[in-house]
Amino acid sequence: MSVSATSPTPSAYEMLREQYASRLPMSLEELAGPTAGAVHLPLHVVWSGRRSYGLSQPRSRMSLYRTVLAEGQQ
Repeated sequence: MSVSATSPTPSAYEMLREQYASRLPMSLEELAGPTAGAVHLPLHVVWSGRRSYGLSQPRSRMSLYRTVLAEGQQ
């Protein structure tokens, strides 16, 4: 009886990293946009839940980034 080698199942981190890799900038210099105020996302990006994000609040800003990465280019 032969034993076949199987590749390990990728972790959730690895799967998400691969999914978002093409959406991320190559360097921080590529990022442009507001650094203060609020961002209000349109319904076609955020069809359910929170649509406004304060850029001066780190947690709000991180939530905005997460939402745009996940929903912004689908």
